[in-house]
Amino acid sequence: MRPEQEQLIERLFLEYFDKLTIYARSVLKNLPQAEELVQDTFHEAVTHIDKLMDHENPGGWLMQTLKNKLLNYRRTRQRETALLSGWPEDAAETTAPGDLVEALAARQQVSAIREYVSAHFDPDDRFLFQKLLVEGVSHKAAAQFLGITVWNSQKRLERIRRRLREAFPDF
Repeated sequence: MRPEQEQLIERLFLEYFDKLTIYARSVLKNLPQAEELVQDTFHEAVTHIDKLMDHENPGGWLMQTLKNKLLNYRRTRQRETALLSGWPEDAAETTAPGDLVEALAARQQVSAIREYVSAHFDPDDRFLFQKLLVEGVSHKAAAQFLGITVWNSQKRLERIRRRLREAFPDF
């Protein structure tokens, strides 16, 4: 990276990190997840530094990038939560007959995903799957527990998701 590019990133980081974090936290209600998405936004800025240097409003570019990341994060979490959510014991009593067939199919898929994870993932990946996807723990917390970097946790989650999508296209 050229010195003027480094200076731009440093200036933008100092000027916008707190503002972007406050915005992301207001959307997510979760500071660790908000900070991770803001860090991802700055990673994106470094990756696309040439576009950012030519942009007439770099702060606006950062905010739009963060908004896109927040939208993708929420969509992914909603889809994963729907697929991995628990099953109440009395669901048959509270579910309409037409919905029960769909609910049972979803329950079978959750069982299949859990069996696949147990059979094909090593213990650390099973831990990350449980903590990050099922419980919604932050990468920072999961990484600290495993003694790995946040970046490593993020990359492992990408691989976990890719493997799950290969085995379960709806994931």
